[in-house]
Amino acid sequence: VRLAEEGFKAPLDLVDGAARVYDPIVRGEAGDDVNGVFLKDYEASPW
Repeated sequence: VRLAEEGFKAPLDLVDGAARVYDPIVRGEAGDDVNGVFLKDYEASPW
């Protein structure tokens, strides 16, 4: 509560966080397996 009063905003909101969890599930169901990779902005990225 104190941080919010001071104007702190989390870098991810609930919708963005949920989309980042859900996107690989939907892609996997469509046949595009994305396991074992680092995802940045919904794309595979080097570590």
